[in-house]
Amino acid sequence: MQKKVIALAVAGLVSGAAFAQTNVTIYGTADATVESVQAKDATATGADILNYNRVNSNSSILGFRGSEDLGGGLKAIFQFETNINLDSDSGSTSSTANSTTTAIDTTTGNAPTSTTTADNLAYQTTTTVRTTNSQRNTIFGSRRDTFVGLQGGFGQFKAGTLTGPARSLGAAVDLVAGATGIGSAIPMFGKLGGNGGRAFGHWDTRYQNAIQYVTPKFGGFEVRALYGAGEQRPQGTKAAASYEIGGFYINGPWYAGLTYGQAKPNTADFANPNTALGYGYEKLTNVRLAGKYTFQGGHQIATLFEQNKATDYAGGTETAKSSTYGIGGKFKVSQPGAIIAQLYQVSKLKGGSTPTIGQDDYKANFIALGYEHSLSKRTTLKAYYSRISNKDNAHYNYGIGNINNAALGSNPTGLAVGIRHTF
Repeated sequence: MQKKVIALAVAGLVSGAAFAQTNVTIYGTADATVESVQAKDATATGADILNYNRVNSNSSILGFRGSEDLGGGLKAIFQFETNINLDSDSGSTSSTANSTTTAIDTTTGNAPTSTTTADNLAYQTTTTVRTTNSQRNTIFGSRRDTFVGLQGGFGQFKAGTLTGPARSLGAAVDLVAGATGIGSAIPMFGKLGGNGGRAFGHWDTRYQNAIQYVTPKFGGFEVRALYGAGEQRPQGTKAAASYEIGGFYINGPWYAGLTYGQAKPNTADFANPNTALGYGYEKLTNVRLAGKYTFQGGHQIATLFEQNKATDYAGGTETAKSSTYGIGGKFKVSQPGAIIAQLYQVSKLKGGSTPTIGQDDYKANFIALGYEHSLSKRTTLKAYYSRISNKDNAHYNYGIGNINNAALGSNPTGLAVGIRHTF
């Protein structure tokens, strides 16, 4: 109640009339950890990241959400949400200059002998960009779920920057607090070969320029459907677009879902070898099945299986695919304390006639062990150890807490201790 009163007071300073009939809530999370991380055993000689210490902000956010009763069971709904950088005052970057590109042959770990389209699977590129006048002195980071919509007996419709069904399902079965930080298994989801070391795969990022419809619940069942429009594209290229649909069962101790997604990049992405796979593709698909059960006393078990597939890669007609699967458990050792363990594995990359496809050296696995201790309903102390073990051609990295410049084949490893507070 106090948050709502404060929010309405703030809103009233801006425009009393505009918010007179709107219920607004301010909410947020402050989450920070002190960490020791490294990424050793890289494929290329001399590319290891040696151990260093850092302070990391883990999905710290500030948001405003509200609704207006329109009568007849119909409501207008909205939300504005942004990341908060607890560990620095640097916002987004703007102007750039002086970019350089280097390449590595994933078979030998040395410079490639060829970088033609036909050899795209045998090498990966890394672009280094020096920025000028790009730092903004602000604690605000990237935009999170931000939307406006309608809700009623028909369900819910939203438009804006949105989380898709696959991302919702993955976050629900990740058992660390907030599904964030180096203890989170989400960076292992939705990728083929590790996405060139990117923090998250296509399916586990938010969609901009998106619309989503959620059906009413029927005995715990609901369906969510999302369309992401490809508004921004280079001149003379076809538009990118993403589609997702998912069925969910959420009832008592059960949480389960099955999602399907399809993404088609624009022509520029198709030709660019430094896209999500490390090479161009025509279509990307994801099928994700996951579930979680909560026992009496708060113990939990969760599991996930998914298949990722890229079609018509490298300008050809071949298909590459791999699977991710694993399990997580949460065991309450006391009323405030819980031990958490998560183990996930990415299978070898299969399909195609290019020599590197089908080899085991695209495999990776993730292990995390942690302890969380609740000081109250809103404040939690936490400690995690985690490790991503990459084969020579795999390039998986942490998501929130990504180790900058971690090289191909290296093994990101970290120990984190911190505090999380929600309001």
